[in-house]
Amino acid sequence: MESATWQDGPHEPIGFGGAFVRQFRFLWMSRRPALLLVGLLAVLVLSGDPWVSDSALARFLTVWPAWVIFIGPVWALAVFHNEGPGNRLYLWSQPVARDAHTLARLAAGVAWLWILYGLLIVAGLVIAGLDGNAWQLAEVSAAGWVNLFTGPLLGYLAVSVLTVPSDYPIRWLFGIIFLVPFLISLLDEWLELDTAAEWLLTPLSHRTWGLGITMVGALGESVDRIERAVIEAGGGQARGSLPDLSAWWVATPLWILLLIGVVWFLARLHPDVLPRLRRSR
Repeated sequence: MESATWQDGPHEPIGFGGAFVRQFRFLWMSRRPALLLVGLLAVLVLSGDPWVSDSALARFLTVWPAWVIFIGPVWALAVFHNEGPGNRLYLWSQPVARDAHTLARLAAGVAWLWILYGLLIVAGLVIAGLDGNAWQLAEVSAAGWVNLFTGPLLGYLAVSVLTVPSDYPIRWLFGIIFLVPFLISLLDEWLELDTAAEWLLTPLSHRTWGLGITMVGALGESVDRIERAVIEAGGGQARGSLPDLSAWWVATPLWILLLIGVVWFLARLHPDVLPRLRRSR
């Protein structure tokens, strides 16, 4: 449990900024950012010892989907580890707005996520410099650099929809992962409700504004740029055209705002409002 959230002086509750600082410091003291860093380094090592490879930058970029898609959701689970609504009642008795205090923890998690991804970018620059391929980084577009931060953020916010109201977010997450394919198959193949199946999949899989392409689209475009540059530097001729990112620039802030709105709404609810998401007493 955290220390009391009072400033010096009688009955002076702290604001969101003060709550954010305390939550940021709490996460550091819990050593959870160290686990996040270990996860990022593990992905880097699994990419094939990029610091000794002849194609270091290529290996570094090969595993970017793992960094963008998986790390954010896993970190969201870690931020509220063992602190579901049933174990979070102390937040509801402290002199801060209840939703603000929960959102402060989420914001502190985002801060740590972006700090460590910033270190990851520095590692990429070092690797590229040692490999002699730093020039390739010039091919990474502005959208690609932005996507390196927004992709994990989207995954983090999406899973926070489960961690904020539920004592069992991991169960809900895997339940959804296994239930959605079954539901799609049921609607499409058994009940022949193609329209319903497409309606269910569209927000996730739409090729221009779906959550999936929004999480990785700009980085994929930057990887294509680097591959084209390498081919042309070797005297070859790159084929095809680069994808248009105009829809990505619109979809990214809209998805972020939508998920923040859902998380904010859930953060305002008292735990007893969602009894089925909590452990039975």
